[in-house]
Amino acid sequence: MPVASVFRSAPSCASARPLLPETCVLAVAAVLIVLGAAGPVPPLAVVALAGAAASTLAGVRLSRLTLGPDPAAGPPAGRLARRRAARPRRAAALLHAAVVTAGLTAAVLPLASAGYRPAAAAAGLAGTGALLGGGLFSLHRSRRSVRGRLHRLLDQAAPGVCLVLTAWLLLPYAGVPAPVRLAVAVALGLLAVDALAVLTGAGRDGGTARCRGGSALTLFALVLLAGLPAGPAGGRVALLAVPPLVVGVLLVAAGVRQVAQPAPARRTALAWPRAVLPPVAVALAAVHQLQAGLLPDRTAVLLALAVVPPLVVRQLVDTAAATSSDESAAARTRCPRRHRHPPTRVAPQVAPACCGRWRPAPNRPAAPCSWSTCTSPNCPAGWCATTSPPRPFAGPEPWPPTTARCST
Repeated sequence: MPVASVFRSAPSCASARPLLPETCVLAVAAVLIVLGAAGPVPPLAVVALAGAAASTLAGVRLSRLTLGPDPAAGPPAGRLARRRAARPRRAAALLHAAVVTAGLTAAVLPLASAGYRPAAAAAGLAGTGALLGGGLFSLHRSRRSVRGRLHRLLDQAAPGVCLVLTAWLLLPYAGVPAPVRLAVAVALGLLAVDALAVLTGAGRDGGTARCRGGSALTLFALVLLAGLPAGPAGGRVALLAVPPLVVGVLLVAAGVRQVAQPAPARRTALAWPRAVLPPVAVALAAVHQLQAGLLPDRTAVLLALAVVPPLVVRQLVDTAAATSSDESAAARTRCPRRHRHPPTRVAPQVAPACCGRWRPAPNRPAAPCSWSTCTSPNCPAGWCATTSPPRPFAGPEPWPPTTARCST
């Protein structure tokens, strides 16, 4: 999806700020990536410069929200209301600290020695992850049902396994133990599929969704930097961490600014990115492996086979849901009319030869009539035993029958 689309403000926000600073930072990051791929600039220096520029801009954006005035608390407002009103400011402070920590982690890597780079990246990853988790928890507390969480898990299972397989095929393996490489691949795949699901979902224009997507991208970049080998085996693979790091911190700042604004209307979720991008990534990674003369190992084969069970379970769940809906529709079709339509009240048809003292009594149960008050000799003896006056048969009985009683 285009990078500019995730920074676009909601249509309802008329006072949207121009995106010139963000555009400049993205352009500088692109130029640095080109220079790092060409060779004049070391890859870790590119990561440090791009991360520092993006985190500086995001930190300035978030510091304005953090140092802003406290929400007004009038006499009617209680303690709980004041705490709820202060959540965006507290979340902005935590996310500001997380963005600064991520920028410092990227800037320290070129200065650290080769033996201490993984430790420095892991420490920065832990601090950034804790601050991002606290900020997102203060910003939004999910109340999704168990069924909704299961449906979301099944939707993301197959794309997540594909992205894990892609990371396993593309990560360098020289000097990295297989368990560490697998753990890094799993973390990269889960973070990538979470960011993809959030940024293409129905609420992708909301501030909370942008903060969550930016956090996932930032952690993706830091996990990649922490999983690279300390020696020259990493090489230019470190350049792959620059786009998610830059876009992630900028998305966090843009999302926090949008939280205080009116929520935009939910749009239709984009299904094609989750259905197209992961398989295409797997195909490109497999082609790269074949061009390098490497055959798939046992872990790659097992990951490829692990894509099948989520697809089968998802199909079974969809079939069960469709069957249950069809059975419910058939049950509604077989039910009597009174269970499928609201009650229709029809005025009673009073026999002309009667005393005419029958009156409808809607919303009241039928009450026994005392014929001592009915003095007309034309009243049939069976009228008081029914809830409506007798009339000629003219089709099905309407439901419910109009209750009537004798007036005294």
